[in-house]
Amino acid sequence: MTSTTGTVTRIYQQPTTAAQAILAVMNEVQAVGKNDRNQAQGFNFRGIDAVVNAVGPALRKHGAFVVPTILDSVTDVVQTNNGKSANYVRLHVQFDVYAEAGAPVTGSVYAESMDHGDKAAPKAMSVALRTFLLQLLCLPTNEPDPDSHSYEIASSNGPSVSDLKNQIAEHFKGQPKSAITTALTTATGKASGWTVSELDGFLQTLEAAK
Repeated sequence: MTSTTGTVTRIYQQPTTAAQAILAVMNEVQAVGKNDRNQAQGFNFRGIDAVVNAVGPALRKHGAFVVPTILDSVTDVVQTNNGKSANYVRLHVQFDVYAEAGAPVTGSVYAESMDHGDKAAPKAMSVALRTFLLQLLCLPTNEPDPDSHSYEIASSNGPSVSDLKNQIAEHFKGQPKSAITTALTTATGKASGWTVSELDGFLQTLEAAK
């Protein structure tokens, strides 16, 4: 929009909406690399700092900012595999993207974290923000598709994987553990990661052969 007064021409720019700002940021930030390293478990990851360092300047440039609101939270103390207690936090966080004009663009994500000290909640908030920005801006993650893995939840009324393994081990008393692995691999076509149904089927085969 322009306004002319005498020989002076003034240009007035329309205020940017949240949707316009997000589209501008999407055009500017199109990928964030996995440049951080988890030394304990040996994998690269995309940390919160990497995402905010990439997205933050673009949000400021286009006049937008993000406000978090915790919708729900679950806290607990759990036992980790190293025998230590850890604080566990699961959050449902809403994020509102504001710009100069109009209503915010709103979305929500779930995030969880564990910490042996007092950082479980801040960690979960960092995970939530990172997840929200990745999804909002459709940034590629190069992560395995969720359908590439499947899990089975053991029935509370039935035996667990550990129970079934112990029962199977009774049939191989006096033999090395490798004999069990070999037999399970032959029966299931898998060298590890056996499900409850696979172990139960193998156990029934052993029982029938007694």
